Amino acid sequence: MATPRYWTPTPKVYNQIQKLKQFVLQVAHHELATNADKQNAEKVISRLETIDQPETYKEDWFVDLWIIDEDVQSGVVKEGVYLRKWSIHFDNYTLHIEAETNHTSDHQGHYGSDFRFYGMIVFEVLKDARQVFLDEELDKFVADATNYKNYITNTLKGLEVEICID
Repeated sequence: MATPRYWTPTPKVYNQIQKLKQFVLQVAHHELATNADKQNAEKVISRLETIDQPETYKEDWFVDLWIIDEDVQSGVVKEGVYLRKWSIHFDNYTLHIEAETNHTSDHQGHYGSDFRFYGMIVFEVLKDARQVFLDEELDKFVADATNYKNYITNTLKGLEVEICID
């Protein structure tokens, strides 16, 4: 198998990616964050700061902030919004950024008219492929995640945070 070739982000893209550090810190400072989450946050921030250096692509990692309606998710309540999530994941030389709402009747993608964000930055050079796919600027993703409490309702209220690095 051939060794992959890597794309180096432009200064503009690199600076956009650095905005995600604010989201990582927000999740790490959440009252539900564990000591392991806080330690992993430091490593993730380091990976974001060196994302222009392919030798740092050796680990997969993710940062998640979720609001869950456990009754809908478990099927006790048959229909409704069961998840509002903000996630950044790095795997297979790709940074995935996502904010969406999931519903029982449309759980394969975003549901409703609230903010959604899908982004992907691919660091492996692939033939005839774009490297950057962003719906909007990353500061809009960070701003929406910062205002996560606006999505909490009487039923959509179970919070989960997790920061993991492999």
